[in-house]
Amino acid sequence: MARAKLKATPSTTDAPSNLSKARGDDRLTLAHVTHEAVEQLGGIGAVLEGMITSPVYQQQVKRTILVGPTSTQGAVDPQSRLGDHGEVLYSSVDNIDKLQLADKLRPIEWAFNTAIVYGKRHYNPPGLNRTGEAEVLLIDTFRINPDRLNRFKFKLWERFGLPSWKYESAWDYEEYMRLAEPCYYALLAIMHREDLPCVMFSHEFMGMPAVLQAIHDGPTKFRTVFHAHECSTVRRLVEDHPGHDTMFYNALRQARDLKLYVDDVFGSMDGYFRHGLISRTHLCDGLIAVGDYVRDEFRFLGRHFDDIPIDVVYNGLPVIPCTMKSKQASRTMLQDYSEKLLGYRPEVLMTHITRPVISKGLLA
Repeated sequence: MARAKLKATPSTTDAPSNLSKARGDDRLTLAHVTHEAVEQLGGIGAVLEGMITSPVYQQQVKRTILVGPTSTQGAVDPQSRLGDHGEVLYSSVDNIDKLQLADKLRPIEWAFNTAIVYGKRHYNPPGLNRTGEAEVLLIDTFRINPDRLNRFKFKLWERFGLPSWKYESAWDYEEYMRLAEPCYYALLAIMHREDLPCVMFSHEFMGMPAVLQAIHDGPTKFRTVFHAHECSTVRRLVEDHPGHDTMFYNALRQARDLKLYVDDVFGSMDGYFRHGLISRTHLCDGLIAVGDYVRDEFRFLGRHFDDIPIDVVYNGLPVIPCTMKSKQASRTMLQDYSEKLLGYRPEVLMTHITRPVISKGLLA
């Protein structure tokens, strides 16, 4: 296959969405790289839904583009590729091109031996009187051109010291390395010049390869932000040690008093691919953490984090109207369930909705 020559040039034609910039609109264009671009699977998806439907967010942001990986190998209903609330506007594998994007996206698909799905996703959270809309850009990561991928990994090693050869056996790492370059060029293809600089958010480690690509090749076209929903390095230490968080946070406090970092206390973490990625988040233009503990954990990663600003942005929860009658009905249902399950009717109920995993404080 002939190698396509790609230029990082944004579109100068009309933008492919009704979310496009109008003349005089100085609101931002945001690209969120996430594994929850199509379906809300957990906390990150809930945070994105809260952002996108927030009136304050909508006042400041004109275009939201959710970027993630996909597989186009299976034969499915084309409209299902973006989930129940999505609308496919472009899909080369399904011969859909409602916005005449083929001239912009096909060269990227040919160059990287991939397929691109683009469309819109609608948000209408139950119980809330607000809605939102985002564009969705998906890259098939299963057949990426290996020559381009290896050159990209070498580029990240030369510039940022990222040793991909240590991590290639981890699909979570490999998948988002494959995503990085195609999504970078595809974003530029679907944006206006006046959309730039686009603010690229890496939600957890998944978006960091794309962020490093943007830092390397597009520093004038992108601003980069790492959104820390947790600190993956610390999560692994807490989960794997029998003392869990009791051990870790005592060690953290004493280590910081002695100006020590995670490698000084627990040994080198470089063999862990998530640490390899998040330990380079100080290169981003901004770093936000969902809580005070997460901020302190990132300070513990290394001296690069000593002097950079880390903004704490707490996750919000939507306020759904709830009457006393509905609360009492819910309480009765839980008491009935508990009585059948346990053989007695509890007077005090403490509820917590979560996955049954150790990271949520549920120990086997």
